Amino acid sequence: MREINAYLLLLGGMLLNFSLAIAQTTINHENIFSLRHTCVGIPEDDKLRIYALKKRNWQLMDSIPLPKDYKALDGNIRRVYILMENQMVFHGFYGEPKDTLLFSDSIKMNEITHWIRTPHSTEKDIWIYENERIAAYVKDGEKWLKIDMHEHLSRMLNNEGVKPLIKEDVTRPFKKLYSFENEAGEYTVAVHDDKMIFYRYELPAVYREARNIDFEEKYGHSLPSSKEMEFVLQDGAITAFVYDRRMVAVVFPGLIRFYQYDFGRKKWTQIPDVPDLAYGACCMYPGGQSEAH
Repeated sequence: MREINAYLLLLGGMLLNFSLAIAQTTINHENIFSLRHTCVGIPEDDKLRIYALKKRNWQLMDSIPLPKDYKALDGNIRRVYILMENQMVFHGFYGEPKDTLLFSDSIKMNEITHWIRTPHSTEKDIWIYENERIAAYVKDGEKWLKIDMHEHLSRMLNNEGVKPLIKEDVTRPFKKLYSFENEAGEYTVAVHDDKMIFYRYELPAVYREARNIDFEEKYGHSLPSSKEMEFVLQDGAITAFVYDRRMVAVVFPGLIRFYQYDFGRKKWTQIPDVPDLAYGACCMYPGGQSEAH
């Protein structure tokens, strides 16, 4: 009898400790992000846990420490971006050493929400929304070069009139900004509490017509408008992020679900080949990783 009681006490203590461990885990939902093409980074307490999709199962493949005072996170194909108060820290993969960019008068991060995350990039670059324009800062050797994307596009079109891409509504500020690219073209995506809004440069009429014809001939469907590309977040969703450049991932409590745009139906649909990613406490139980529905 004593042995049974001792066993029950031990089991109860284990369950209590397990419950406390779950309760104390803090996940930064807004900073869950895509990296290394199809991996997902989930910040839990002082660790970034990186999950990879292998044979239709999500597996924890890596973990890196996070500074306690970071402001925001993101990643691209080759590195993790850690935004601090006055600097950006780059944690590289594939043998790339760590690097740091100190913000100054020439490169400023005025608002965290004005940082444009670029998950498809391979460069050590930072894209920032500045005064209704997009500036890309790219490291070339030891120097950082600034590219005004509006001016760059205008030069490509022989200085044809190109309207600014995006203007923030002060009554509806951005939560996050992303670079997005699929068969329909390149977009800047603004994440809000209830939806993701897609923006692309409004080209002169002759270029728009040529682009529309080319898309229809290539894919057999009309080119969707930016309004048709909008993604409305479902009830219960916490936030969303761009996954693998051309998809959308929606963060629910304990679950991430993945979507792609169906050009024929003009709507976002769940990706059958990418299962839901279960995270947090549910992952500590057998069967915590759910299959795609």
